[in-house]
Amino acid sequence: MTSRRLLVVDVETSGLRPADVVVECSWWDLTTDDRGTFIPRHNVRWVLDNGQPEALDLNGYRDRLARARQDNGSEVARLHTALRGQRLAGANPAFDARHLERLFRVSGLYPDPWHHRLADITNLTAGALDIDPEGDLPGLSACCDLWGVPSGDHTAAGDVEATGRCFLALAQFRASRKSAAMSAPTSTEGAAA
Repeated sequence: MTSRRLLVVDVETSGLRPADVVVECSWWDLTTDDRGTFIPRHNVRWVLDNGQPEALDLNGYRDRLARARQDNGSEVARLHTALRGQRLAGANPAFDARHLERLFRVSGLYPDPWHHRLADITNLTAGALDIDPEGDLPGLSACCDLWGVPSGDHTAAGDVEATGRCFLALAQFRASRKSAAMSAPTSTEGAAA
């Protein structure tokens, strides 16, 4: 089995529709601690005229991002290189993957360099903590509460930080369970005592 690094990615978009665009992107390689945050090149006027108001309010587009310096292509290329062959991770990585594919395509890059299996902290948290998959799965905020991690702030960098901390807490949880299982007496050891 090949070991793949987890790259936690979060994109903030102009809305939830397929035509909406990425207005902020942040990522964190949990193995190397390499990180990046950037504003992809986009048409500010189009976002202000056509973006979903709820999304723009939530991610603070008008106050934070509309006048921010946009990437010249170097940061999107850096993320593309970092993702090559690695595991795309997040709190809803399928959403992020759809938007990243489009971002890479319009940037002239091969759309999806990451491994085809995504790591979703909400599903992994539910499995680790035996949360019924037929009920409501925890979102990022609930995962943060469950792992004792500060919640994100609906910025790409804040949500990547929170999601990454949840992945690290999950890894620590798994390691402590494995350690406890290895130190527990086996049935033959208990019988000999």
